[in-house]
Amino acid sequence: MNGGHASIAYPAALLGIHYVHEVMANSLISEYLKKLVQEEIIPTLDTVPGVDFNQYFDLIESRFANPEVRDTVSRLRQDASNRLPKFILPIIQANLQQGNDCKGLALVIALWCRLCAAGGDPNSGIVIEDQPSAFLQMNDIFGTLGDKEVFVQHFLNWLKMLWDEGTSSTLKQYLY
Repeated sequence: MNGGHASIAYPAALLGIHYVHEVMANSLISEYLKKLVQEEIIPTLDTVPGVDFNQYFDLIESRFANPEVRDTVSRLRQDASNRLPKFILPIIQANLQQGNDCKGLALVIALWCRLCAAGGDPNSGIVIEDQPSAFLQMNDIFGTLGDKEVFVQHFLNWLKMLWDEGTSSTLKQYLY
């Protein structure tokens, strides 16, 4: 659930969406989350007897879409520098170790970087627009991930697209 929160919070913030249920009503973000979970997150998970990860995702999706919860995007994007290493970066590492793609997860990081550059995450402490790969050199957050060529290339491509074309166009590019 926390990884899902991060995945939807950054594009939502960049698009000016306030509530999580409103995020899920945005087809670009909800389809991004679904594709990300199905293609890059679930395949890295170890089997748990009696747990169907697709059904669990359906439950999470319905919770995120529930307007009664009244969860906010601003809450979800708090403390990213502590949350990403716990919930997103290990999945990226697992994909890389298994020889799987991490394109959508690299987009999560690029979205966070873009949000930092927009002043939307004052706790990040660093954004380097003229050398965006330097963002990944925050070893206390990314560890050695900034040295992984496949991940870095995806990150740089997404970040450039976010700057040049915006959030909606970038999400469309990932989806289609």
